Amino acid sequence: MALLNSLRALRSKPVEATRQLLVFPLRQERFALPLAIVHRVIEIDRLYAQQDGTETAIALAHNENIPVLNIQQRIFVNAQTPAKRIESDTQIDTQHVSSQDAANQQPSTFATPQYLILVYNLQGDITGLLIDGPPTLQRFAESAFQPLSGLYQQEGGIRCVSGLVLSRADCAPIFLLNLAQVMQSQTALSGSM
Repeated sequence: MALLNSLRALRSKPVEATRQLLVFPLRQERFALPLAIVHRVIEIDRLYAQQDGTETAIALAHNENIPVLNIQQRIFVNAQTPAKRIESDTQIDTQHVSSQDAANQQPSTFATPQYLILVYNLQGDITGLLIDGPPTLQRFAESAFQPLSGLYQQEGGIRCVSGLVLSRADCAPIFLLNLAQVMQSQTALSGSM
């Protein structure tokens, strides 16, 4: 009889809806994407055709070439590094520049594996999002999702965010990314700030 009463008590408790997110690190923050929009996550050890200051590269995995976005440049306002300005009086050593260019053409090799989150872009093609560490799959109650303040959306240092996930009071927030904004071009993002 006691078992029957406990089953009735369990059934009578309201069940809060949850969402499953892929949570990953970028810089010192944590970000998340809904699991429903993630195609898969892969490990890579090398990027190709990556130049300093550009936001795209190519990864080769599973007999596919995958365009990779540097989402840090799209998300963080201060991720852009200004190009060095050459004074008009400065002499340029072309031999030195050529050897540096040749060195920059070498493929990027990482000391530790890097992770790509593969998502579908607006055209329906696979695009890789380079992240700083291994992602985790986490489930959060609907009550943990909070909107981001309008002031922060206009003037804050992080773009492409649609809200926050506050799982516990003692944990740092997780920024919920807006994939449509992440996929916009850098110039469109700059114009929105």
